[in-house]
Amino acid sequence: TDKQTGAPLLGANILLEGTSLGAVSDVSGLYVITNVTPGTYSVKFRMMGYSPTTVTNVIVYSDRIAKVDCELKSTVIQGEEVVITATREPIEFDRTSSAAYVRQEEIEALPVQSLSEIIQLQAGVVTDAGGGLHFRGGRSREVAYMIDGVTVTNTFSQGGGSNVSVENNFIKELQVITGTFNAEYGQAQSGVINVVTKVPEDKYKGSVEALSGGYYAPNQPMYIGLDNYDPISEQELKFSLSGPLPIPKSLGKLGFFINGRLVDSEGYLNGQRRYMPEDGWEIEVFREWYEATYDPPDPLVIPLPDSLHTGDGAIVPIDWGKKYNINTKLVYQPGFGLTLSYNLFLSKSKGKSYSHSWRFCPDGLPYWFDDAATHMAVLTHAPKPNLFYNLRYSYQANHSKSYTFEDAKDPRYQIAAVNAWDPGKITGFDYGGIYSWDRRFEDRSMHLLNGDITWQINKVIEVKSGFEAKKYDLHYKNAPLREVTGHEIVQYPYTSNEIRGWEIPYDIFLRATRNYPFGNIQLRETSPDSVTDHLFYVDYNRYPEEGSGYVQTKLNLNEIILNAGLRLDVFRPKDRYCPDYSKVFPEFVGADVYYTRAKLKYQFSPRFGLSFPISDRGAMRLSYGHFFQAPSFEKMYQNPVLPHYNQFSIMNTSIGNPNLRPEKTVQYEVGLQQELADGLGLELSVFYKDIRDLLGLEILTLSNATTFYRYINKEYGNAAGVTVAFNQNSFQGKLNTSIDYTYMVAKGTASSAEAVRDVAILSGSGRGAYTLATRRIDFLGWDQTHSLNAALSLRPQKGLYLSLIGQIGSGLPYTPSTLDPNIEIPGGWWDNSGRKPLQWNIDMKLFKSFRVLGYTLGGFMNVYNVLNHLNENGVRSITGRAGPDAYLPEIARKRYYRLEQVGEFTRDEADYNPTDYSRPRLIQFGLSFEF
Repeated sequence: TDKQTGAPLLGANILLEGTSLGAVSDVSGLYVITNVTPGTYSVKFRMMGYSPTTVTNVIVYSDRIAKVDCELKSTVIQGEEVVITATREPIEFDRTSSAAYVRQEEIEALPVQSLSEIIQLQAGVVTDAGGGLHFRGGRSREVAYMIDGVTVTNTFSQGGGSNVSVENNFIKELQVITGTFNAEYGQAQSGVINVVTKVPEDKYKGSVEALSGGYYAPNQPMYIGLDNYDPISEQELKFSLSGPLPIPKSLGKLGFFINGRLVDSEGYLNGQRRYMPEDGWEIEVFREWYEATYDPPDPLVIPLPDSLHTGDGAIVPIDWGKKYNINTKLVYQPGFGLTLSYNLFLSKSKGKSYSHSWRFCPDGLPYWFDDAATHMAVLTHAPKPNLFYNLRYSYQANHSKSYTFEDAKDPRYQIAAVNAWDPGKITGFDYGGIYSWDRRFEDRSMHLLNGDITWQINKVIEVKSGFEAKKYDLHYKNAPLREVTGHEIVQYPYTSNEIRGWEIPYDIFLRATRNYPFGNIQLRETSPDSVTDHLFYVDYNRYPEEGSGYVQTKLNLNEIILNAGLRLDVFRPKDRYCPDYSKVFPEFVGADVYYTRAKLKYQFSPRFGLSFPISDRGAMRLSYGHFFQAPSFEKMYQNPVLPHYNQFSIMNTSIGNPNLRPEKTVQYEVGLQQELADGLGLELSVFYKDIRDLLGLEILTLSNATTFYRYINKEYGNAAGVTVAFNQNSFQGKLNTSIDYTYMVAKGTASSAEAVRDVAILSGSGRGAYTLATRRIDFLGWDQTHSLNAALSLRPQKGLYLSLIGQIGSGLPYTPSTLDPNIEIPGGWWDNSGRKPLQWNIDMKLFKSFRVLGYTLGGFMNVYNVLNHLNENGVRSITGRAGPDAYLPEIARKRYYRLEQVGEFTRDEADYNPTDYSRPRLIQFGLSFEF
């Protein structure tokens, strides 16, 4: 508009600097620029007779309208230019659902290490005791993950997550939708994580960042080796490089972006090498000899000589990991409104996982290995200023394996085959042997093709439509080692009476047992060709398919925004299932005659959202939607009944069910946004969700009453709550604060698919199925009634900032039990009726940069869990606290007496499990270099 008269200007040129995008204003002075990627831009306005005007710091978010108005001043002086700095609007009038947008500048300033740590800071997100993320009371797998419009959700795992590891320094914008969402998003019930990656720079830019640090938690009885600070136990190296690639100007523009992260982490869950895997066999031999020779009054108290502790006593990291991630991007813009991009995500990691019982024999734990490669190709074309479309193809491959030794014929399998453990469950620690004989291999790949087209018909109506097709290849193999026939147990050359009567010395007994042909367990590799190995050897492929399509429209009626859409999801399991196991003969459980093909599943899901102003500083929104998600492939194809199976192959096990129905959610939300003062905004959201057809278990029988379990859709849940959030940007951006509070109640019939297995009751043999005990609506395991997040960022001067994050939440539920084991409680009466202690945490980041010879050098410090407060994630069912359990006086006296007599472990080692607690204090120091 004309600054003096306020009249609209026809024919003004509007250019988005740094891009080829622009528009011309119409007779009403209005304009629209579509197909703008998220980021911060400068918008230039030009018109004959007026001073050129540039509006800087214009922030564009995904799925949002950035409104930029400009008043042009008439002038007769050529070359005079006006620059205006835009401010962030506290009220987002065009948003119809709850969503948070985190820009790259905010991510860089936060004391966070991974994408998941950013997500858990958002309102309505709860982290359970195992680290799973739950959006507004849903299960952790109910969240969809996307990168640059490509779905990367891990559809195999019941825990959900992403197939792709994307580093924080590769993220341009992170969009977290916790409420209802548009029809373009599918295969999710609770939320969407949408990552937009950075694009190549016009000039060469690069950075290197090195971090080193360690955990420090002195005087904490649950940890080993954290009394002294080790500044090199946690190391990271991050790098990035971006810029143009030289090609003839006539061919357009070609640029690249590459970044990576290398991590060498020892973790904080340490053990001590007191025993070696090979000690297990000799400890069992010694126990046999000791019991026969001395006939101890308490057979659980057998002191072990020092010669049976062959470990070196070193403190050993157990939960360690090494990984590297490489993220690359190529962008080619030949002109004509066309953009081609290619992303490559590579990751490789290995390590071990902590097991408390193996804390003092850490070499007996298996290694895990994960490799992933994801390719993405995206074509974006804007044939007209108001019309553009995207076509995307992705190939995603994930490979994982786990074993103790790489070669199945490794002789260490033989010498460590015997597992010696605490026979009286005094401590639960293993004294030798190896954790598992399993050798697991998993391979998952997916071909994905999707596309969408957006048409801005006029200033009011925008229409978007799209499709997606996915084809999977799932391979699972477990080729465990098993005992050689006749060598299943350790056998001894002398009986107990002979040892006692002949007074055989231990060294002679040991030598004789070692030379005895049956004096040790012997292992062999299982084979698919063996008729006896089908109980153990598993190897199968499955090829499910998914498809979807949607259409949605956005109506922009001045300040009133209406979003409406319809989505169709289709799922094809491509596997067989048995409708009625009660008719199956036990010898032919896998016979094809009993099976039929699993049915095609589909659903239409309507979505609706409305936002309208209630004043010039406030807006309300209403949203409603149906949401569809296919069950996890893990539960669908778990332990499949193969053609050669008989009753012993499935007895007392859980089998998958390819005929599972999709899980469904209906969500409702009412929201309010209000600007309370300049730079201070309030957002209030009230929500309710109804969740049906969640996975559970049924108990089935064969015709001879052999029992087993199968996954079915039978569980139910609901969640309701309110979220209040405040955001303030003051002092010219030098101080930013945000705080949000969520009150929520999440209830359901089961917190996991396996939750009701133990409350089943038999209704009669051979009748096809058991009936389950009456199910109750209880608090779900991640029900956090109250949660509060607060963040503060202080920038007193350029190149210096301090960031603090604080979180506090009420305790999660747990199921209490009685002190006296003779008192029986009816099943389900006390489920999740207790509450764990309050949880809270504070993290900090301090950064200072300097300009030296045209380069930027920086130093920083990250402190996670500043006050070293250890949240109690796992608690004892009697006390409701982590740490020592409660016992009846006589049981406690006997337990500690045995512990002292055995002399292997201290009371603290026996009473505390470090996995019951949250991460201790982590202190990191780093240097950065940018050019």
